[in-house]
Amino acid sequence: MLFIMATVGHRGLWVRASSAASPDSIPEIISLAEEMDITDIYYQAVVGGYAYYRSELLPRSQYLTRLSGPDYDPLERLTAEAHARGIRVHAWVNSLLVWSGEEPPESTSHIFYRHPEWSVKDVLGRAMFGYSQKTWSFYGLDGLFVDPALPDVRAWLAGVCLEIAMRYPVDGIQLDFIRYPGTWWGLPEREESSMFSLPESEELRWMELVRYPTLPFSERYKVWHFWRLNAEREASVYEAVRAVSDTLRSHPATSCLRLSAAVWANPPAAGFRVAQSWWRWEGAVDYLAVMSYTQDTGTFSDYLDFALSVRPEAVFGIGFLWPNMEAEAREEEAAVLSRGGAGVSFFDYTRLVNEVDRDKLLGKKPAGEPRKSKESLGAIRGAFSDPPPRGLVGEGRGLLVAGEDEAFGDWLLRLSADRERDLKRLGLTREAFYENLRDDVAAFKALDMAIFPVGDVLLSPPGREISFAFLPFAGEDPEAVKKRAKDVKELPLDTIIYPKALDPLAKAVFSAKRGKREICLAPDGVYVFEVKREISAGKKVRRKDIPRELLPVYIGWTIKARLDRALR
Repeated sequence: MLFIMATVGHRGLWVRASSAASPDSIPEIISLAEEMDITDIYYQAVVGGYAYYRSELLPRSQYLTRLSGPDYDPLERLTAEAHARGIRVHAWVNSLLVWSGEEPPESTSHIFYRHPEWSVKDVLGRAMFGYSQKTWSFYGLDGLFVDPALPDVRAWLAGVCLEIAMRYPVDGIQLDFIRYPGTWWGLPEREESSMFSLPESEELRWMELVRYPTLPFSERYKVWHFWRLNAEREASVYEAVRAVSDTLRSHPATSCLRLSAAVWANPPAAGFRVAQSWWRWEGAVDYLAVMSYTQDTGTFSDYLDFALSVRPEAVFGIGFLWPNMEAEAREEEAAVLSRGGAGVSFFDYTRLVNEVDRDKLLGKKPAGEPRKSKESLGAIRGAFSDPPPRGLVGEGRGLLVAGEDEAFGDWLLRLSADRERDLKRLGLTREAFYENLRDDVAAFKALDMAIFPVGDVLLSPPGREISFAFLPFAGEDPEAVKKRAKDVKELPLDTIIYPKALDPLAKAVFSAKRGKREICLAPDGVYVFEVKREISAGKKVRRKDIPRELLPVYIGWTIKARLDRALR
C-alpha cells in the first residue's frame, strides 16, 4: 500500500445514481472502493427531483424503475455492503437543481408540476421552469433550479434529507447544487436588479478581485449594487443549508450524522456567480467537499491554500474530467497531504472504471510527470485609472454608513484565491485598495440619491422593428438549419425588439444595420431578420401602462439614463 493512501484520513468516492441502478453494480462498486482504499462513498440518492431510494416525498426515478423494477433499493443495498466492509456511506442530494432532462419529467408528482411557483426567476422575471432544455444549455446552466429564498423550498429540502436520514443507516448527508444557477438568476425583486436587465450588463456576469479596479467607474457602480443584491442570494443559500442542519440536529436519531456540502472551489465563481459563499457557513455544515476539479496543479494549489485558510476541515475533490490526468491527480492528493488537509474525494466511480488507468493512479506503474501551467500572472495596469468624480465623492461622504465601504472591500477580496498576490499584481497595497474603495462608495451613495427611487414614470428604451422568419431546430442539426436559413426568401412576421439581457436576438438586432438581412442563432432555432425601423428612447410612460414582461427593461433603461445624466 502506498504511504500516501495510508496517511490521508478521508478518501472519498462519488457514485452517481445511474452507476448503482442495477443490483449487479453493487459488488463492482464495493470492489473498486476496496481497491482504492475508499473510506467514504457519496451515493447520489436524489437527482433531477427523483428519488433513488424509497421515498414518500419524491417520485421514484423513472430510470431506476425501468432498469431494475419497483422493489430494488440501491441506497439500502449499497449501505449494507459498504458497512460490512467498514466503509461509510453518505446520501448525496442534488438540492436545488430539480431537473436537467431534454423533455419535462414523466411523473406528475414531480416538483416541476406540483410547485411551478418555486422556480428560480431570471433578471427579466422569467421562471426557469418555462425554459426549454436548449435554453438553459445555451446559457451554460446545469438545468432547472428551485429558489432557496422561499421558505417552502427550504422546508422541502430539509424534509427530504430528514426522510433519508430516518429511513437508512447512512453516515452522513451531502448537499450538492446548493447554490443559484448563475449570475442573473435569483436576484431579489428590487428596482436595482433591473440595472442588469440590459444586454450591456452581461459583460459583468463574471467578476474577480483583479478585474474590479480596472473597470470604468460606472461599471464599478453596478458591481457595488450587485454586491448588495447578491447578499440576499448568499443569505438564502445559507438559510437552506441551515434549515437542513437544524432539522437533522433537532432529531435524536439523526443528530450524529455528518452534514457536508459539495462546493465550487473557485472563490470568484462561487461568491459572485452562484452566491455560494461557503467560507461563511461556519457551524452550518460539519465539513466541505471543495470540488477542486482542475488539471492545473498550480490552480489546485491556490484552491487548496484558500480553502484551508478558511475551512481547515475541508476535503478536496479531484475530478477526472480530462483524459490522462493520473499524474496530476497523484500530485494533487500529495499536496493535500503535505498541507495537512483532511483528505480527498474522487469524481467519480464511472470515470475511474472506464477512463482512468488505476495502476498509474495507485503508483503500481509510472504515471509520468504532471503537466504544469504555462500561464504567467503578470502585473495588471490601470487600477482605479477612472476615478469617481470629486464632486460626487464630496456629496457622498456624509452619506456613508460606518463600515459599509470596508464590507464591500472584504467581499471583493474574497473574489480571489490569493488576495495578497492579486493586490501586488494591481500595484496596490491593502490600504490603498480600501482608500480607493472609500471614494468609490461615497460617490455611489451620491449617485443613488440622484437615481433612486425610480418612481412611477419611466423612460422607454429604444426599440427596433424587424421583419423576420424563424426556423426551429426540431431535432435537426443546428448547422443544417443555419445553412437553410441563408436560403429563406420571405420574412412574413413583424415585431418590435427591445434591448434585453439573456436575449441573443436582441443583441443581434441592436448590432445590425438597417435594411440588411441578418441571421441569429438562438437556443431553439435560427432567426432570419431585417431591421425596418428604429424607435427612439426617452418617451415618458407610466409604470401601469408597461407590459409586465418589459417592466425590468423600462426600469433598467430609466436607471441607465439617470446614471448617464448624473455622470455628465
